[in-house]
Amino acid sequence: MGNDWNKWLQERAYALWEGANRPDGRHDEHWRQAEEELRQFAPPSDEQTKTDKVRVEKPTSD
Repeated sequence: MGNDWNKWLQERAYALWEGANRPDGRHDEHWRQAEEELRQFAPPSDEQTKTDKVRVEKPTSD
């Protein structure tokens, strides 16, 4: 999956967090929700159709 999808995933997780009034300690929940949305809407790649799974690296926070 390319950088465009990673960027979308980060932006979507952030939007979910903001939409929930920026709660502390729920960043993993918003990240997983964004990943699930990505799985539902992203066009399948050749590799994805073989494994039927999307793997996205969660960025590390500083």
